[in-house]
Amino acid sequence: MRRVGGSGLEVLGKEISRREFIASASSAIVGCTFPMESSLRFLVASDIHYRPGVFPHDSLDWLERIVSRGMDAQVDFGLQLGDFMHDARAAKDFVACWRRAPFATCSVLGNHDSDSTTPDETHEVLGLERGFYRFDVKGWRFLVLDTNWALIDGIYRSYGRGCGFSQHRLAPTQCMRLHPDEFVWLGEELARSPFPCVIASHVCLSDRHPNGEAIGRLMSENPGKVRLMLCGHAHCDRLDELNGVPCLTVNSANHHWVPRTHGLYPEEDTRRWCEINHIIAYDSPLSAIVTLTVGGEVRVEGHAGGFWRGIDPERAGFHGLSASIIDRTIYPRGLKGVKSI
Repeated sequence: MRRVGGSGLEVLGKEISRREFIASASSAIVGCTFPMESSLRFLVASDIHYRPGVFPHDSLDWLERIVSRGMDAQVDFGLQLGDFMHDARAAKDFVACWRRAPFATCSVLGNHDSDSTTPDETHEVLGLERGFYRFDVKGWRFLVLDTNWALIDGIYRSYGRGCGFSQHRLAPTQCMRLHPDEFVWLGEELARSPFPCVIASHVCLSDRHPNGEAIGRLMSENPGKVRLMLCGHAHCDRLDELNGVPCLTVNSANHHWVPRTHGLYPEEDTRRWCEINHIIAYDSPLSAIVTLTVGGEVRVEGHAGGFWRGIDPERAGFHGLSASIIDRTIYPRGLKGVKSI
C-alpha cells in the first residue's frame, strides 16, 4: 500500500499520479455512519479509442482538450473509464499525456485496452499493478473494477492479445465478468470501508450484467455505502440503478460504433482511417465533471456535442444516438429524485 500526498489519498495496488496532491483528511462525527466526507470534484471520460489510422481524432490534441477541461474546473483528479487505446505499447505517448496532467489521474481497464498486448503489458503502461484497486480521497473511497474476464471452458481468462468475447463468440453470460477473487475483494472492501464508496468499471454492473444479481446483493448487504456506480463501454449517455444505487454510463469521448458500414464519409477520410465507415464520430471530445456533495447529491456537468462532418446517425440508418452528456443532479434516495438540470 502506498500513500500519496499526505492523509487525503491512499492507494492500494496503483500509483495514482507522479504528482502528489493534498486532500482534506476525513473527520469523524459522532452518530454518523461514515466519517464526514468533503465535497469532491473530478473529471471523467470514457472510450477514447486511441487507434491511429483506424479511428479519427487520433491526436494528442483530442486528449489534451479533455485534460484542459479538468484544469479549468479545478478538479481533484481525473478518471478514464477504459477503452483508452487498442495497443498499449504504441500508445505510450498518449498515456503519458494523461498521466502528466496537472491533477492526479486514474484508469479503468476496458475490453479493448489489451487488444494487442498481454494484460501485464497493459498494466505496466498504465501504471497499474493489477486491474482492480482502490483509492481514498477527501473521505470517499473509489473501488475500481476489472471486467476483462471471460469464462471459457470453466476457466477465467483475462482479455489480452485476442482473448476477448467477440473472438471466441461467447454468450453474454460468459464475457466481461469479474474474476471470483475480485468479487470477494469487492465484498470485503465494501464491508470494511469507513467511507462512502464509488464503484468504477468499464461495463455497467446493473442487473443486466452476468454479475449484476450478486453485485445487487452486495448493495443490499451494505446499505448506503455505495453512492454512485460509473461505467462506460456502451457509447451512450444513460442512467440506470441497482438496488437504489445510481449507475451512470458515460458516453464515449469519440464516437458511436455501428454494426454495418455506411459509406458516408468522404473518400479521403476512408483512406486515412480504415474503420471510419463503422462509426459515427463526434465533433468534440466528450467528458463530464462530477461533484459528490456532503449532502449526498451527485452533480454531473455534461458536454453538449455534435456529429463530426455533419454526419449524424439518422443519415446512416441508426436512431436515438447522442453526441452529448446531459447535465444531471442525482439525489441520494435511489432514482426517485433523479432529474436533469
